[in-house]
Amino acid sequence: MLHNTDNTKFYYSQINQDVTKKSLDFILTHKDKFNHQTWNCKIKTSRDVTNNILNMVELHELKMNILSHIDNYMHQRGNFIDGYIDGSWVNVYEKDFFQEFHTHIHDCKKYICGVIYLTEDNSNIEFNVHNRIPITPKFSDILLFPDSLAHRVVPNEKEQLRISLAFNYHLCQNWNKVTF
Repeated sequence: MLHNTDNTKFYYSQINQDVTKKSLDFILTHKDKFNHQTWNCKIKTSRDVTNNILNMVELHELKMNILSHIDNYMHQRGNFIDGYIDGSWVNVYEKDFFQEFHTHIHDCKKYICGVIYLTEDNSNIEFNVHNRIPITPKFSDILLFPDSLAHRVVPNEKEQLRISLAFNYHLCQNWNKVTF
């Protein structure tokens, strides 16, 4: 479903829970390989292991679910653009870990950005630096939004891990409508 934030539309829905659970089980067996990043935050991520974790065979069902939600997002916006998932990574937040405000703007590419929540009890994601919009995601929730939408993850105040999978869908070419 589409929601508005300062005239920017974002999509909020749910991935198939069985697929999400299976994906989490796979990720949990590999989370010790993830490293701390040197960004201005406290986070562990799979980015040093692989630039596109969704290309792993074990996460194929999750990738297909994500692509169907991207298609639905574009359908609801009435703007279809061919593309592909250009990068995907797992973020692990231990107690007090967080992510600073950032965007996914690239010099040469445009993205639909997304995040899927693989754990039950998650700290908020907030959109917009000013006029903040907090969302408390639940297990298997998916959020899709434009690369220009600033967002952050507030510190995880709990002992339980907060695990999410983020991705960028590279927008390549507007789909030309065909008249029959």
